[in-house]
Order: sequence, then structure tokens, then C-alpha cells
Amino acid sequence: MSNDFFNTSWWTHHRYNSGVLFRGRTGSLLPSRHIISLIVLTLDDGDPYKCSALLNSGNWLDSKNLRIWQPPSCMTHNYKPKEATTCFSGRRIVLAGDSMVRETFWALARQMDSDKTLPVPSGIEKHSDVHLTIKDVRLDFYWDPYMNGTGYQNTFNITENVTKSAMTIVGTGLWYAKNVETDAFESWRTTIDNIVGLGQGRPHTENVLSDLIVILPLLEPNWPRLAPERRSITPEMLNRMNLHLEGLSAKNLGNVALSFRDMLSTAALEITHDKEGLHLVDEVTSTQAQVLINLRCNDNLVKKFPFDSTCCYKYPAPNYQQLIFFAIVLVFVPIIYIFKSQGLLQHSYCPSEFVLQALFIFGFVLAYAFLSDRTHLFGKETKHFSLDQFWLLVLITAISGYLTAESAKVDQPFLSRDQTDEWKGWMQILILIYHYLGASKVSWIYNVIRLFVAMYLFMTGFGHTVFFYKKADYGIKRVVTVLVRLNLLNVVLAYTMNTNYLLYYFSPLVSFWFGVIWITMRIKHEKNSDMRFLGAKFAISAILVTIFTKTPGILETLFSVLKAVARIRWDAVEWRFRVGLDMWIVYIGMIVAILFINASNYTSSTLWERYRTIALGVSIVTIPLYVLFEATRESKFVYNHWHPYISLFPTLAFIILRNSSTRLRNTHSAAFAFIGKCSLETFILQFHIWLAGDATGILVVLEPSRLRWVNFIFGTVLFAFLSWKAAAVISIITEWITGNQKEKLAPTIPAPVAPGTVANQESQHEGDAEKTEPPAGNESLLHIPVSDIRRLAFGEKLRRVMGLYWKDLRIRTGVIVVSLWLLNLVHSIPALTKSSYIHNKTPFHKPL
Repeated sequence: MSNDFFNTSWWTHHRYNSGVLFRGRTGSLLPSRHIISLIVLTLDDGDPYKCSALLNSGNWLDSKNLRIWQPPSCMTHNYKPKEATTCFSGRRIVLAGDSMVRETFWALARQMDSDKTLPVPSGIEKHSDVHLTIKDVRLDFYWDPYMNGTGYQNTFNITENVTKSAMTIVGTGLWYAKNVETDAFESWRTTIDNIVGLGQGRPHTENVLSDLIVILPLLEPNWPRLAPERRSITPEMLNRMNLHLEGLSAKNLGNVALSFRDMLSTAALEITHDKEGLHLVDEVTSTQAQVLINLRCNDNLVKKFPFDSTCCYKYPAPNYQQLIFFAIVLVFVPIIYIFKSQGLLQHSYCPSEFVLQALFIFGFVLAYAFLSDRTHLFGKETKHFSLDQFWLLVLITAISGYLTAESAKVDQPFLSRDQTDEWKGWMQILILIYHYLGASKVSWIYNVIRLFVAMYLFMTGFGHTVFFYKKADYGIKRVVTVLVRLNLLNVVLAYTMNTNYLLYYFSPLVSFWFGVIWITMRIKHEKNSDMRFLGAKFAISAILVTIFTKTPGILETLFSVLKAVARIRWDAVEWRFRVGLDMWIVYIGMIVAILFINASNYTSSTLWERYRTIALGVSIVTIPLYVLFEATRESKFVYNHWHPYISLFPTLAFIILRNSSTRLRNTHSAAFAFIGKCSLETFILQFHIWLAGDATGILVVLEPSRLRWVNFIFGTVLFAFLSWKAAAVISIITEWITGNQKEKLAPTIPAPVAPGTVANQESQHEGDAEKTEPPAGNESLLHIPVSDIRRLAFGEKLRRVMGLYWKDLRIRTGVIVVSLWLLNLVHSIPALTKSSYIHNKTPFHKPL
């Protein structure tokens, strides 16, 4: 097998040359740390980077409008002119052949022409060569329909002083089928085999014909529209020619763009061809050009999130931080667990077996996310919105909620835990449907989803205000517990997936508002019972947060300091947008919380029933009016302007109606509540284990990818299970970090006691349990006699002192923050040298 790129595609090298997988672009051996990711890629030995998939097959997701071309199990990139010319900067693209190749030539030219200065194709002699220079990219088309004349010579018999092309596209066959009366197929096959044979036996040198050579197949015309002089082209001849090209592709002797045929077979010929029936409409030829550019340029895209272009793309190998994390949670944690279970590790600072299990499961979920969204282990495909599918999924959701309805045995309070879990659950399901189908371009659906986010924040304001008002617990343990619970998953994902903390925007948003609520309620909290004082605090807090968020320059300055001190790169414009959209709803939740706590002052009034009836009537009218209002806005951008001021009305209306009767208040959906209890995890993990490309596409867990419903069902069940497990273990890890977890004691055989001492025994056990509970915050430990300490070795003394300080939550929190700061400094260093687009004139699939 020759190493020439023409007769051996780059993925063929990976298949037949065992050493190539471990070589970089320069041919040097990769560091051993890259082997882990590369082993994963060999699972699909024939097409590890989805190049063959891109070139050989595909289908339209919207065949009626010829939109969204989908190769099997990978996502394409829609190249803008600047991106395309950057990829081919200073290079040549050579095309030679018949009119089908000429159409591809003009389609490539359109993809690169940002200035709209191309000549009109109809004004140029059809049967002639065309040469264009767009920016600094040279495009050459040689008219040679039989590929046996000057076009053949100019394409393949290049001299040393001619720069090899970055991409060469050739095609022939229509003129053989139309004009050659005897042995047309044999003549054509000889021409094709000669082209293929040019690469046979060529020595391993840099003087190769092209970085990428692609042969175009014979495309089926719209037979009824063909002119009489073209009726000599027969389906039998085209099929025979294409079978030969398929054989060349199957034997890895040439790169044949067989997917171009699927662009016609998966849509009606009436819309894919022009009125003459032979040539194609611009929508098809532009898609063909995009496939070719993707094939040649995708691996030159910048290697950072979002990884939304996965066809013919090699994911970056895991960095040292990722490898260390996965080694700790998947290797060292199980080893420690084994030692712990065998009694070989009894130190107090060593996590319990229960915590070690949680850490391992947590690491497993993150490793699965990495394999799903940072390797080609699973396929990734483009989202496609269908209104029929949207309503079907909404209907299935509603039926599931109704069938799993349960009634509480005792009367539930206003906004009980079951009710809020249910509320979070059905909203999260609808948000997931919205993301899966890519419905963000549908304005009225986007507006409703924006309302759901506001409702989540309303519950944030309500729940934390009730806690702080009733418990008056403003200590560090409460703050750290909430922040760790909200941020553990997305903070670790930011490092293991090499993303950004603000990508998972909901956790940062809720964390920010929790901080606002805590500060607002904590200041002079001893006077919170004074409603006028509390109302004044709410008003001042709202004004200060508005000034902090809306005033230009404040966020920019703060984020600049974070970038300088900790290499944190947050977008002030994006954060201002996120906070500003729901600026008031949190305070509405806080106000409702105070009203709920003091409800007895209002329900005892003789006018309560009248007010209640009026509120129900207004609520019934409010929700339809809101739907009418949001659906009639010109765009979602217009709605965004109104949203902060109107989201409170449908939110309050829903709450009133949901609690309008005893039966409604005491009934909830178990299915929705289940999702609600892990809604934070489902929101975050959807980015990588249900969706793909950092939520830009969908994950294909089961092949073939065309069975989208089968993949959807299986992938959803797996995603829900992993989210549920993640929620459970994150709670355990949070308790371990904050010192809230009670150590599980091994069962012991009680000592014999005299009759009548059972009460004393139980009291003693309660005392023992209290002693074994780890102290929190800055509570003091039991003192060890000085004489015993002096007899200890230095190492043991140091261990006990460190253990003493580690029990202090403030110390642990400080260590975690400093560790994240140092990790961020090291983690961000490589990113400082990256540009927005990496240009490499030699693709990674160049022959070695």
C-alpha cells in the first residue's frame, strides 16, 4: 500500500500503518499521556475521526427545504467566508473535469467570497478554464470532461516550481455516457484507473500531488427534465460507473465523495435539480462545498470548547490536570477503599468507605462525560427542530405526570417540598426538550423557557429567605454547604472537560443570588422581625445589585481583576445579560416568603376569603394574557426587554392556582418530583452526556444514528439514571467536605447489663454517638494529655496538628479556594498562546 495521499486516504493510514496513531503532525512520537485518548479512538478502527462518514454518507434533516446536512454520527461546521479563506490562506484549490465539477468550483468560490465580487458564471464560456483569486486563495478550474487532455495534465503532471494544492477535486463520466457510443464504460474506467494509478508506487516524499484529492461520483439527473440530446445518459450506465467508484472507495484506493449522491437520494429530485434536470440548485452545491471544506479544514479549528465540529476532527488529548483527576478518582480511590475495608487505613483524615464509594461514582460520571463528549466513542449529530416532535414530547410529559400523581397522607403547607420538587421537575423536563430539539430559534418557546428560569430563581429567593428568617443561621457552615452543593459538579467539569465555569450558567446564577440573599438577610438580622426594616433592606439590596450589574465598567473591572489574579476569563456582557433578565424575581420570592411566614396575620382577617377569590380570578386570567403577550412579540429580543418586569405575574398566578384547593395542594407527580430532586445535575450533565459538543448537538449512544427515537429513549434513560446517582453522591461529598456527615459506626456486641438498665444503656449509646460525630466549624476537639503528646514521634505530632486544623471548616474552605486558584493558574497557561483560529497549511491527515 502506497503512502501517497491519493490512493491511501489519511484514515487508511491509521488503519493499516500501526505506528501512525502515535504520531503527531510532525511525525514525532507523542508523549505517553496521549495514549489514553488515542486508545479510545481505535475503537472505531476503520474511521476513528469520522472522515469516511463525512465523505461517504449522510441525509437531510429537513429534506423539504434542503437544510441541515447530517453525516453519520458527527457534526459539520458551517464555514463562513473568513474561516474558509483562513484555512486555505496562501494555498491553491484545483478542480478539473466536467460541468458537475465546475458547479463545485463555483460553490467553493461562493463560500469564500465575503465581498460578493465574484464574476457571473453565466458570463464566462462554459467549456473553458476559470481561475480566481479570493483574498490570497487561488482557485483553478480546468475544463476537461473526459479527463484526458490539458486539465488532466495541469492537475497531475505538476512541475517542481508549482505549489501543490491544498485540495484537488476531479470528476468525469457524464460526457462518456452521453457521447461515447462504443465501450463508453471501459474508456471511462481506464481514465479513472489511470488517475488512481498515478499514486501507485510513488516514493515517500513531500513532493505529492495534493494534501487531499477527492473524486466526485456520477450524480443522478432528474430524468423527466433532461433535454433530448442528453437522453443518451442512462441510469444503467451511471450505476455501473458508480459501482466501480464504490469499489475503489471500499478498497481504499481513492477518496470518493459518495455522500454527494445521498444529497439527491434523500430528497426529491424536483427540488435538488434545476429546470434542465442535469445540474443542481445552489442549496445542494453549497452543501457539497461545505462537506469538502469540512473534510480539509476541520482539524485546523481551534482546539477548545465548544467542540461543535466533530467530522474529520481529532479531539485534543487530555491534559495533565485531567489525567491526574481521573487517575485519583478511578485508580487511587478504589485502592484506598480496599485498604480501608481491610483495616489497613484507620486515620481520621481518611474518608470513610461510604464517602470513597461516592467519590468513585462521582469520578465515573465525569469520566463517562469525558468519553462521551471529548472522544469519538459516541457519535454526535446536529439538532433539528420539529414542532410536531415538540408537542409530542410535551404530551408524553403531561401524561407521565398525570399517571404518577400521588396524594399526601397529611395536609401539606404552602409550597411544600413535594410541590416545589414537582415544579422544578416538569420545568426541567421542558427545558431539556427545548435544548434537545434546538428550539431557541422559535421565539414563543424561548420566551416560555425564560419564564421557567425566572420561576427557578423565584424558588431560590423563597426557600433561602424562609430558612434564614426561621433558623437565623448565617454561619459559615450553611454558606459553604449551599455553595459546594450548587457548584461542585460544574466546577469540576470546568477542569475535566476544559470548559468555562459560566458555561453552566444556572449554577453561577443561583450561587450569585444566594450570596445576595445571605448578605441581605444577615445584615442587622436581629431586626428582621421588623417588617418595615426588612422591606427597606430588600429595596436597598435591589438598588445596589442593579447598580452593580447594570453600570458599565463595574463588571468589566471586576472580571479584569479576576483575569489578572486567577486567570479567570468571564464575559461581563454575558453575565450582565444573565443577571439582568431576572433582576427582580428573586426579590419577589423573598417578599412572598415573608408573607408566607406571617400568613396567620392575613388569613385570620374577615376579608381573607374575598381577597382569595379575587386572587384566583386574576390568576386564571393572567396566565392566558401572558401567553398571548409573549407569543405576539416581534422577536425574543423584544421579549427580553419586557421579561424582568412581567415574569412575576405568571409566576405568582401559577402559585396561587397550584395551591387554590386542598386537593391540588396535597397532590403531586412522583415522576416530576424525581427529576426535580436532581434537576441541578440534569441541567449540568445534559451538556455532555445527553447533548453533545457542549450542548450544541445531540449525543448518539446507540447506532445507527438514523434511528433517532431509539437513541433518544435509551440515551434519556441512561442520562436520568446518571443524573440521579450524581445528585446522591454529590450530597454525600458535600457533607464530607463541610463536616456535616456522621461517621457510620460498625455494629458492636453490647456488653451484658443488669435488668432494668436499658434506659441507661440507650442514654450511653446516645452519648457515644455524639462523641463520634465530627465537630464542625471552629468547635474545639477533646484535649489530649500533654504527657501523651510528648511521647509521640514528630511525624505523629505533625499529623495530629494537621488533623486538628483540618477539622476547622474555615481552614478546609481556605485550602480548597487556594487549591482552585493554583490549579486555575496552571490550567490556564496553555490557553494564553491560543488564537481564535489555528491555521496549519498541512492537515493532520497528511501522509507520513
